[in-house]
Amino acid sequence: MDAASCIYNFFFGAERDYYRDQDLHQAGQAGIKEFDQEKRTAYFREVLDRANRMNYMLPISSLPTAYAMNKDVKIVSGDFSYASVYLNDLVWSDYAGK
Repeated sequence: MDAASCIYNFFFGAERDYYRDQDLHQAGQAGIKEFDQEKRTAYFREVLDRANRMNYMLPISSLPTAYAMNKDVKIVSGDFSYASVYLNDLVWSDYAGK
């Protein structure tokens, strides 16, 4: 298993391709077609390096996904880890718990 299995969910699916980055797409398409493991790794390294350089994804949660945030939502301190944000740490602003 390599990076293809996880990056396609975030950068190449129509539902989540928020960036529409042609350089990223070009490297990803080359990588998915490549059978030589070293070359394939190099293509996917290009994809991940580009995503990091452009700040397409930031590590804000233990569950890597896009969250829709607004003034009605707040992040509360987590029960599982003080350093991570879990999905159940997102609550409505008027939530009285925690």
